[in-house]
Amino acid sequence: MPSKFEKAGFSLVETVVGLGVMALVITGGLIALGQAMLLSEKSSEQILADFVLRGEVEVLRAASWDTLSTHHDSVISYNESNPDSAYPILLTFNEGSLSDMGLEAKVHSSRLNASGEIGKIAFRIFLSWKDRSGKLHEEARVLVITEGGFSADS
Repeated sequence: MPSKFEKAGFSLVETVVGLGVMALVITGGLIALGQAMLLSEKSSEQILADFVLRGEVEVLRAASWDTLSTHHDSVISYNESNPDSAYPILLTFNEGSLSDMGLEAKVHSSRLNASGEIGKIAFRIFLSWKDRSGKLHEEARVLVITEGGFSADS
């Protein structure tokens, strides 16, 4: 028969062990939540970059040949006078708004002359950004447009 001092319940050792297990579970959950938030942030940055690049490709695809030729010449003259500098105005986004989104843009273009063909321009649109950890990410699209209007991107 138990004495009046022996009561049912948890001992101090059981309570400390239980608290330790709970602390491990909570810590593991918080670490997993932090990793999920980082992954979500990286995903949203990637989606934003893809959105900007797709928008630029569609604007270039919709432009007339005369507009593209003029744009090509302005890209070349800008790059010659400002080497290794971001092209300040893409067709739909300016450098300031890209910077506000954490993106830096560069555009390169070149006329393609292959097998005697003329009337082709290749545009390369690059976006780069740094995540919170300082890691550099880059996305790019290459668009080849012909005078006849056919275009393809990769």
